[in-house]
Amino acid sequence: MKAKNLFTLIAFAVVIFTAQFAIAQKPVIAVLNFEAINVTYSSEDCGNLFRLEVEKTDQFEVINRQDLKGTLSAQRLKLDTCFGKSCIMQAAHYLNASKALSGSIENYGKHILVIMRLFNVKENTLEKSQVLEFQNIPEELPNMIHMSVRKFWGLPYNELTYRTLSKEEAYESEVNNPGVTKLVLSGPRTGITYLGGPTARRLSAPTNQGGFNANPFMTMFGYQKEFQYLNSGNFQALFELIPAINGLDQGMFSPSMTFLHGFRSNKSGWEFAFGPTVSLIPKSEGFYYENKWMRVQDWDKKDSTGKLLPIPVETEKQLDARGQLEFSSGFVFAIGKSFKSGRVNIPVNIYVVPARDNWRAGITFGFNAKKTDYTR
Repeated sequence: MKAKNLFTLIAFAVVIFTAQFAIAQKPVIAVLNFEAINVTYSSEDCGNLFRLEVEKTDQFEVINRQDLKGTLSAQRLKLDTCFGKSCIMQAAHYLNASKALSGSIENYGKHILVIMRLFNVKENTLEKSQVLEFQNIPEELPNMIHMSVRKFWGLPYNELTYRTLSKEEAYESEVNNPGVTKLVLSGPRTGITYLGGPTARRLSAPTNQGGFNANPFMTMFGYQKEFQYLNSGNFQALFELIPAINGLDQGMFSPSMTFLHGFRSNKSGWEFAFGPTVSLIPKSEGFYYENKWMRVQDWDKKDSTGKLLPIPVETEKQLDARGQLEFSSGFVFAIGKSFKSGRVNIPVNIYVVPARDNWRAGITFGFNAKKTDYTR
């Protein structure tokens, strides 16, 4: 029994020792400098960033920069020009590394290319390579290197951040607009509005009763000025100013101004907004008599003595083509989604303006883009 226990203990100790030995025997990798072409970081800076990210993967024993510099300097090998295969292999042999990593970071107009090349020193071969293309956002170069290393070794990474850095159609955020706290986007808006309640009745009334002889659907054409004043995390806080002209298709001219405050998801593009709207429309004080609209000044019913009779119903102000222009206000609730095509946003929204008697709802769409493309 004692012999069996002793054997078990020895076997357990061997397993533990073997596991620790295996952990200690990580492949030794030399992460050399990366060629920097038209970027603000030097080759040495890029190499240091890659070295740090590779060390974070915990898959290699990474030769630190002091040992790397000291050994190669003693061999009179210049790191800042060591980008070819033969030089990389020679450096790796001097460092007694089993693997070597190098590559380049290149700025080409609108894009930054991050190129990684992993060499197997013993077999003198290129083991693996990767080319990733990012948007030209130099401030985010450390993040690009982080993403590149994680993807290179198949490790988890933030897919939203990667998409934001690499795709032009990604939604605006603090990642692809570093250092910018407010974004201004402008563009046209158009749509269709449906009017309900008494306003729709007045709109469809004949012209001799102050109506427009029109249907309750009308077009809207305007211009959107969007301010993204809070651009952080997964959400944007928005302020939108939309001047518009309504009803041109119905022979009307009804200007309006809408002020919206809302939020948009950087991840999905869904947004919600609300705020006041003010429009200018012709109105008259009147009432319905025998199912016909009549203005107060048109009431001419008299008694037998010729005295004007009092108006038999309560009067109200309603839409009337013969009336004076007056301001009409409401409160808008809108929900929608912004689609991306390159750097252009295509917002599509449905909205409703509720009221006690009159209400309207509609759909709008348009496009906008950054006012300024920041110089990199």
